[in-house]
Formats: sequence, C-alpha cells, structure tokens
Amino acid sequence: MLSDKIEIKVESMEKQIIVNANEILADVFENILTNSINYNDNEVINIEVNVTKELRQGINYIKIQFIDNGIGITDERKHQIFIRGYSEETSIHGM
Repeated sequence: MLSDKIEIKVESMEKQIIVNANEILADVFENILTNSINYNDNEVINIEVNVTKELRQGINYIKIQFIDNGIGITDERKHQIFIRGYSEETSIHGM
C-alpha cells in the first residue's frame, strides 16, 4: 500500500551548490527517491536528504545522504548493488 503522506526534509548549509556532473545525476536521485517510496510500508514516508561539504586530500567534495524509514537493504545484498549489470532476476532492469 502506497502512503498518501510523504515528508521530505532537506538539510544543507549552502543555498546553492555547483557540481561537476552530467544529467545521469538527476536519474540517480530519482531512482533513490523512488526506491525510498516503493520499498516503504509506513503510514508516513519520511525521507531526509543531508548535503554537506567534505575536503579530502585537498579536493572539495559534496556528500549527499538519503535517509528514509523504509525496509532497507540486507547487508549481504549491499555489495552486489554496485556490480554493473547485476540482477537476481534477468527480467528486472535497474540503474
């Protein structure tokens, strides 16, 4: 059952952030937000997006965290998610 109530909270110290990325980044965000909704059985779906800056070895990075109250991903499946082309079912196509 899809919830009628979705609450999204965005926390960022910056009002505007310019990143060096292509249009695929929007697809990634859409996929994450869609999964946050589709795999959530709560009455109210809560999604928190935290945006912070990080400096690593003299390079500025933006860290974006998506935190939701959905069912999550089992630890044993987490490493498989980033294997290009991986799917338990060949009929399912992920990003």
